[in-house]
Amino acid sequence: MSQVNILPVSIKYYTYDFSSLISNYIYLNIYVPSGFAINGNNVPRGFRWIIGRYEFLPASVIHDRLYSGYCSIYGYTRKTADKLYKDMLILLGCNKIKATLIYGAIRLFGGKYFIGEKIKC
Repeated sequence: MSQVNILPVSIKYYTYDFSSLISNYIYLNIYVPSGFAINGNNVPRGFRWIIGRYEFLPASVIHDRLYSGYCSIYGYTRKTADKLYKDMLILLGCNKIKATLIYGAIRLFGGKYFIGEKIKC
């Protein structure tokens, strides 16, 4: 995994479970437009001691964008989107063991949130 600069994300909070980007965000080749709705890390309340709702937010924003139907346009699958999320967590300072546990949970339970191919190239 090469070292890539991850910029902070600017969001507007509406409720604890809903926010949106204030400005455009780009990471690698993935573009997330201003106004894009996010919910942070979608973690059941009982497990938020592992990762908070808005902890490691840049990783969450990119993952939400890919899960919202844009994987194919950026050349990702659900599995590679999940792997990118894990890699970003680590680059943002998350412990590797913790990032691996989070990755495993996303692989097991994230499928119900994955829209798939909304946009065809």
